[in-house]
Amino acid sequence: MDEVRLEGAPGRCLSVEAAPAFIVRAAVHGSFGARPDVVLSGINRGLNCGYAILHSGTVGAASTAFVHGIPAMAFSIDAAETMHWDTAASVATTILDWYCEQEPQILLNVNVPNVALRALAGIRPATLSTSGAVTATVTEVDRGYVSTEYRSVDDRAEPGTDVALIAQGFATYTALEPVCEASGPDVFTLAGLIGGAR
Repeated sequence: MDEVRLEGAPGRCLSVEAAPAFIVRAAVHGSFGARPDVVLSGINRGLNCGYAILHSGTVGAASTAFVHGIPAMAFSIDAAETMHWDTAASVATTILDWYCEQEPQILLNVNVPNVALRALAGIRPATLSTSGAVTATVTEVDRGYVSTEYRSVDDRAEPGTDVALIAQGFATYTALEPVCEASGPDVFTLAGLIGGAR
């Protein structure tokens, strides 16, 4: 952990080399000072859309904060050779201002198209795409390693999903539920099948 200076950030800034969720977990337990009031994860270079959020370090960090009772949001922008960080920052500022007025707080995942701010179509709520914005394909398997390749999803995205709306130039936001116990399925019949009195 190192103290760093960030332009425009007058408070204490730390650089920590670890998985995002682990950093948040450490912060929740006071490793870096006072427990955070809110966690903003990102802005990640690369979208975190659809069911692929299950593998996202950015969304994982926000989810970790949320399950510990801290309001949290994850922000991502589509990756390209030229990055429009100002667009992502503007969307993040707008959403943060709105978010701070909400009660109760929610876990929010935000994705921003990589376009100039004047070209942004707006901000829309979105459902999760079943595919995500990219897909991983195993290209080679050999002794001791597996090689994968990531490609943009070419299939037509379902209307109203994060992937479809991003393609139309909208920034998207999706309220998420963190990992928790499922309600409904009858799993209690499994109890007692092994060992002990029946």
